[in-house]
Amino acid sequence: MREGPGWRRLHMQRPTGKDRRGTRTWSRAMPIMFALMPALLLTAFHTGGETALGLTAGLCCLISIAALRLGLPAERGANADRDERTQFEAALARRLSDPASASGLTVFVCGIDDYATLTKRLGEERAGRLVQDILQRLRGTFLSSEEVVCMRPPRIVVAPAQMLDLETSVQFALDLQRICARPFREADETLTLTVSVGFAPAGRLSRPAPESLIGAATHALDIASRQGPGRLRAFDLPADGRRIEPRFDTASVLRALENGEIRPFFQPQISTDTGDLTGAEALGRWVHPRLGVLPPGEFLPVIEAQGLSRRLSETMLVQSLGCLLDWDQAGLNVPRISVNFGERELADPHLADRVQIELERHGLSPDRLSIEILETVLAAGPEDTVTRNLQSLNALGCHIELDDFGTGHAAITTIRRFPISGIKIDRSFVKSMDTARDQQNMVAAILTMAEQLSLETIAEGVETAGEHAMLSQLGCAHVQGFAIARPMPAEALPEWIARHRAALPRPGGMAPVLFPQRESPPPLRSRRDGTGGGKPA
Repeated sequence: MREGPGWRRLHMQRPTGKDRRGTRTWSRAMPIMFALMPALLLTAFHTGGETALGLTAGLCCLISIAALRLGLPAERGANADRDERTQFEAALARRLSDPASASGLTVFVCGIDDYATLTKRLGEERAGRLVQDILQRLRGTFLSSEEVVCMRPPRIVVAPAQMLDLETSVQFALDLQRICARPFREADETLTLTVSVGFAPAGRLSRPAPESLIGAATHALDIASRQGPGRLRAFDLPADGRRIEPRFDTASVLRALENGEIRPFFQPQISTDTGDLTGAEALGRWVHPRLGVLPPGEFLPVIEAQGLSRRLSETMLVQSLGCLLDWDQAGLNVPRISVNFGERELADPHLADRVQIELERHGLSPDRLSIEILETVLAAGPEDTVTRNLQSLNALGCHIELDDFGTGHAAITTIRRFPISGIKIDRSFVKSMDTARDQQNMVAAILTMAEQLSLETIAEGVETAGEHAMLSQLGCAHVQGFAIARPMPAEALPEWIARHRAALPRPGGMAPVLFPQRESPPPLRSRRDGTGGGKPA
């Protein structure tokens, strides 16, 4: 009997010495045994005889074994979580110990908005599964457990390997929100979640350590969550130790719009074939008279909360067309500009008419304007006004580009129903594609699809020469990102164009991919025929 499988199971899990895990496991089994013992003894008493007592003892053993089997997976899961958190904090400590990597280190903490209500609706188990789904989704993008970990549901901590400044940190936080906002399929329903994000650059703490950096980002998240769903917040701590919480109220943002302080900065887009400038995307920046250039994360939450998105879009459109006209008059060749329209703007029944009026007022051809829309707008389902606006803008001659392609779950059939002329490959696919084979395969598949559908292609978020070279090799028509140029004010574009043209090779020279000193270009395979779309007019 002592050598039976049940005894061996109990013997293997019996705590000995300082085996604390065994003690915790037995602590799960003992309450179950004691809870059922009175009922078992009462049964034995009424039944009588040694058989009943033997049966009772046997049932106790079976209950113990069952309790142990239930307890161990939970224990192993808890241990695995602790191991991941330990590895995550150890990786942070290593990076902080190196001044070169610590200077650009930023920690992000994501929290599911209104998680308590979600838990009540779904139950703790299903809500917990959603947190794990988000964690795995982020790991699919950020690659390792040393870069993303679940500290405490619903809080997920991300420490990307790349160096980030304030502007790129805001863009990275927006990317996190977009990734988490993709619909989830849970049981028989589709759920769309929103997350708020707090982030803490290591440079803003006097003595950064893993615990303090995560704590600072968590503090920023707490402030962001109190302001409403889907918010961003940066932690700031000056040298004297007092925490600063810069806030911009509605009146300040309105004044900035009226005074022209919120204006477009332009990020160039170039051809991977010739290196020539093929366009520029207009990106909103607040040129604050006291604080300098502020990224969108500083003013967009106020604009969205106060319903000022339409006014901002109109400001960006008018100023961008004015800049394009100024460049024309100065003899600069900027073939096209791109502006972003959100769901609210596309739901405006007068949008197409307003765009046409502004184009005519500036004397510009409609084919020099690209309208960028998010993939999530199409994936959300048919909307009559949105559809009519897109069709009218396309009939007018404007280009319609699908932004952040690959992140919004828009089916190919959905894309075919709308007059889309081009796609922008999201930078989550572009990142490290010169070294990551799976990234290369994904981008190659997207480019093949675009070619079959006669869609123009542009890759955004290109940050290295290697990514640029690989995109050129695979046949992406245009590229945009920090490897080309950072967003700049309109008056700085002429000087950038002059420097860029001077750096281009002469006719018959090598391909226009410029590599930093001491960096060798990756070996290039022969390119596919075609460029995945024509060069912009």
